[in-house]
Amino acid sequence: MNGRGRDVGVPGGRWRWLLYVAVAFAGAMLTFVGARAQEFRFARYIEDWRQKIERVGTLNYPEAAKNQKIYGSLQLTVSIKPDGSVDNIEINRSSGQKVLDEAARRIVQLAAPYAAFPSDIVKDTDILSITRTWTFTRADQLSTE
Repeated sequence: MNGRGRDVGVPGGRWRWLLYVAVAFAGAMLTFVGARAQEFRFARYIEDWRQKIERVGTLNYPEAAKNQKIYGSLQLTVSIKPDGSVDNIEINRSSGQKVLDEAARRIVQLAAPYAAFPSDIVKDTDILSITRTWTFTRADQLSTE
C-alpha cells in the first residue's frame, strides 16, 4: 500500500486491500477502525460513536423484530466523512433477517450526523470506516462490539 490508507485494529482481507488501492488512486486517505482500535485518537472517537449508535438503536429497536421475537447479529461497516456525515453503509455479514439488516442501516442514518473528526484525525484521514458486529438482543436492545 502507498501509506494513504491503513487498518487500525481490523483484520486485513483481500477486499480491504483492493479498496485501499481504489481509494489511494482517488486521492483519499481512508482509515479502517474496528472494535479493538489501538490508537487513542481513534479509540475515543469510536467509543463516542458506539455509545450514540447503541443509544439511538435501543430507542429505535425495530418493532417488527420485537413483535416477531427476531434476534441476531450482523457485521456492518460505516464510513464517515470528516464533517461527521455518512459516506457509506455496508453490510459485511448479514444477520439472515432482512428486518434486522434494514434496521441497522436505518439506525446509522437516524444517529447521523456524528461528531466532526478532531484535528488529530482529520490531518490524515478523509474517510473513517468503522466495522462492528451489531447484536439485536432478546432484551430488545442493540449492542455493538
